[in-house]
Amino acid sequence: MSDLLSRRKHPIHLPNMLRHNEPVIVFLTVCSANRSPILANAQMHGLFVDAWLMSRQWSVGRYIIMPDHVHLFCSPASIESINVKTWAAYWKSLMSRGLRGYGPLATVDGVEAVPPLLTQNVLKESMSSPTNHKSAIWQRDVWDTQVRSSDGYHEKWEYVRMNPVRKGLIKNPDEWPFQGELSNLSW
Repeated sequence: MSDLLSRRKHPIHLPNMLRHNEPVIVFLTVCSANRSPILANAQMHGLFVDAWLMSRQWSVGRYIIMPDHVHLFCSPASIESINVKTWAAYWKSLMSRGLRGYGPLATVDGVEAVPPLLTQNVLKESMSSPTNHKSAIWQRDVWDTQVRSSDGYHEKWEYVRMNPVRKGLIKNPDEWPFQGELSNLSW
């Protein structure tokens, strides 16, 4: 069985459950289409935060935005919350509409929220790939893993916050501007 799990190419997307009368914390990874480096900038950071706050089905804890993917910890707002895959599709849709200039995320504080890189080469290359839909900004699926313990949560966070250091983008993980915490997801 473990050999089968290690060869999985897509996550299982388990249902929302309470474990020991505590909500589940999920570690989620979402990638840009073709792993295009379009996500780590101030305007996208604002769009992520706005989309997560607008999509109230789940609470977002700690997160880090890398150039081509985002890692976040999240928890269902209630036992009736939609599953994590549907929730991620919803906020990815909000962001995509905002990037194209329509929808509630089209402006942030009265300023157009389309990062310059997206309107130039990177988004055009991402959208013109024969493997993607014409307007793809995101990879289709997401990767989610239920965090099993407080230690696992902290270990996973320490690992992902070192991503910009391992990629040579910064020397100290605290210097990375595209990270934060929206809700305290405590054990």
